[in-house]
Amino acid sequence: MRLPALLIAFLAPFLAFTQSDVSKYFDDGGMSNLKNAYKIDLMQSVGGDLTFAYERFIWDVFSIEVGAAVLLKSSVVPFNALLDGSDFTEKRDGGYKFIITPMLHPYEDPMNSLVYGMQFFVRQGRGIESGNPELGKYDRRDTYIAYYQGYRLELADRFSGELAFTLGALFAETPDLNVPVSSFLDKATFNMTVSLKLSFHS
Repeated sequence: MRLPALLIAFLAPFLAFTQSDVSKYFDDGGMSNLKNAYKIDLMQSVGGDLTFAYERFIWDVFSIEVGAAVLLKSSVVPFNALLDGSDFTEKRDGGYKFIITPMLHPYEDPMNSLVYGMQFFVRQGRGIESGNPELGKYDRRDTYIAYYQGYRLELADRFSGELAFTLGALFAETPDLNVPVSSFLDKATFNMTVSLKLSFHS
């Protein structure tokens, strides 16, 4: 599994840093000062990617969110496909997605303010129905690099909501379709996503 190995390699320096300096994030009672957030992305889940995430504050103004998703049998097609006139939804056999989002929190109250960042994800969809009997089903691997902006609002004690959007480049690979491309950049298309996250902070 090359993808999980690459994900672990990418996260290792951050996890090592966090563990080596973990004492400064805890008060004398042994409880963290709301440095962690556990999330479900309601919008992406309704769209077909059942998404859970964990956010860790490294510094007061910087955090890293890592997430994973299980791809459901039916999903909303990527935004760029909608622009091309494709159907609103597509059928598939399943798949998975891994997401990393480093975020900046430049304002004093991170529970009620704008957040900025970059989002990277890799999504592997299996058995996608092409709608063409001659092509049948195919697999698609999406790599996404995007600007991330959201607004976080405290809903209750230890709970917050976050409405966010991304704008970036989506690189789609469909080896089963044998589409000729001269370079990886030829696979890039403009894309955007919208998310609505419910978070529990600890």
